[in-house]
Amino acid sequence: MKLKFTNLHITDSGDKTLLIVEVHKDSDYAARVIVDEIKRKAGKLFNMAITEYRNSRTLTQNAYYWTLLNKLKNVLKTGEDELHITLLQRYGQDQKDENGNTVIFSLRSDISPVGILKYSKAIGTGEVNGAEFTHYKALKGSSEMNTAEMNVLIDGLISECKEVGIETDTPQELERLRGIWSEKQTEQSVRHTEEGQRQSLGA
Repeated sequence: MKLKFTNLHITDSGDKTLLIVEVHKDSDYAARVIVDEIKRKAGKLFNMAITEYRNSRTLTQNAYYWTLLNKLKNVLKTGEDELHITLLQRYGQDQKDENGNTVIFSLRSDISPVGILKYSKAIGTGEVNGAEFTHYKALKGSSEMNTAEMNVLIDGLISECKEVGIETDTPQELERLRGIWSEKQTEQSVRHTEEGQRQSLGA
């Protein structure tokens, strides 16, 4: 659920601490839902996490990425999955744990990491009791990326395409397809999401 905070206040009141949260008017409905839920379970212990909102990748970005990837695949005469993994390893994003640290794991070098995690990148080797181990960092899949992260991946793909003479598009078209939307379009998207939340809660 998304909330746009405008201010926060904290003050002591006897044996209690008061937390006053001010939210933007557009977040009124979401704020009321949260308050009602907390009131319903007053006295219980909650796990809470606040993360900065980022737009998910757009459908247009996704379609454009796979269109270009298939063009490059045909020129390089390689498999779609193989090329996708290579691009993620070159231009993708690290998978983070709940503390913001990159997820690292190690496997005996004769064991494929694919059975453990679909997307990863080897970052080194080591030896334990005479056996060689390979260290990997986990990578995000493209479906987990936000707009900015997907732009980085697409820019990398575009550079690879240009190296082998594949036409991409005009700069103006690229800007549109890379998910750079106007403020009005963003506001419409947020409004539609909140309307969907209201309908879901009212069902």
